[in-house]
Amino acid sequence: MTDSLKILFIVILVVFVASCLPNYSTGDKLIIDKENPCSISVDSNWTHTKIFSGEPIEFIEEWTPKEFDGTGKLKNLWERRKMQNPVIASIIDIGAYPKSWGTIDPATGDILRGYSDEYRADGITDGKYVYAPQTGDTSWVHFDTWRLSDGKLIEGWGKLNLPHNRGYELVIVDGCLIQIHNPMQLVLSRLKPSNGNVLWEITTKVGVDSAWYFYENENIVALYVTTNQEADNNIKNNMVYVAIIDPSDGTTHTELLFSRLDNDIIDVGSIDGMLWVLLSGGELFEINTSLLTTVNTHQINIKDGMATFPDYLEHNAQICDKYVLFEYYDEDWEMEQVLYDTEKNDVLKFLNNQLTQIINHTLITTTDNQIQSLDPETLEPIWWIDLEKEDLGDNPRVIWCDWRGVLVMSDTKLACFVSEEKDSK
Repeated sequence: MTDSLKILFIVILVVFVASCLPNYSTGDKLIIDKENPCSISVDSNWTHTKIFSGEPIEFIEEWTPKEFDGTGKLKNLWERRKMQNPVIASIIDIGAYPKSWGTIDPATGDILRGYSDEYRADGITDGKYVYAPQTGDTSWVHFDTWRLSDGKLIEGWGKLNLPHNRGYELVIVDGCLIQIHNPMQLVLSRLKPSNGNVLWEITTKVGVDSAWYFYENENIVALYVTTNQEADNNIKNNMVYVAIIDPSDGTTHTELLFSRLDNDIIDVGSIDGMLWVLLSGGELFEINTSLLTTVNTHQINIKDGMATFPDYLEHNAQICDKYVLFEYYDEDWEMEQVLYDTEKNDVLKFLNNQLTQIINHTLITTTDNQIQSLDPETLEPIWWIDLEKEDLGDNPRVIWCDWRGVLVMSDTKLACFVSEEKDSK
């Protein structure tokens, strides 16, 4: 090969490699797959607003608690009056960690020794640190990241100059710490766990009206809705997209799921690689997250003589194995709940006049006189708490349960219940 041909070959190679690299600011070092230098990519619906900065990559594993395995009537292990401690008084819900519930000792109900009396935001954990988004004033958001061993805040996790009127969430997906928020556009970022630095960030190119996020098969699944204005008849269409996002580098694949919907999306759930999309007209779509296609459509009759949901219903779907729990307000503003069997495609039971929850894979119902855990196959009680014999105060409800016990909070008290035959371990 002549010298001129060698030079031409080198120039062509440099141009090709450069074309594979996205733009990044001066001083950033792009980290890419050595075997496939063009592997980091986003489809036409997204844009990379930040690429890897060259810092060492850190992977973490999310810690998950074991389920509560008690049976029969539960006994009161301890209880605390909320106003006796500012930490307990501030609790709305609570985080579960290897040796604590938030900053509370599950065995005694006391604040863990060495922790200050200051409130610590609850979030996800790797067993060593807790990562939790916290809103400040109207102009910024920060993260409470604290050490489980002593409750100390980790310095270096700074403020984000973003409005806090949209949801912020931190999740761990396939070892990656991911931040998700929706400030008019859907934004996903990978953060470095030790200091909160953004490693990569992607943003939708269009505004997003609403969005739901799930974590399937080591990927992030995002379903989001945008509005498209038809020029001919001035009608707004709801465009529904579903995207698969690789948490390691932000690579995306997006498909248009619905180009137009006659009814609004009420809620979205996830079971074993399937998305369940519920519309206000009672339609329930089953979406395969691997193929990004609709594989089945259902129609739920939620009440005798009523084939559709009221237009103004409020809704919150929760998932328990193969069941979806629908919670809504009917036309008389009475709350009703439906447990839907996704395998039999049928309403399993109407759950009226009681609070029904799914907490740590446990189906729990609360009435005026009893809290019960139900077997999802038979709906028979597994364990129960007799509220008529417990002076817990008004509005008792379960806020958490795991292998250490069932945590019940009322308007005035916080209490832990365990099996009669054994104490908390």
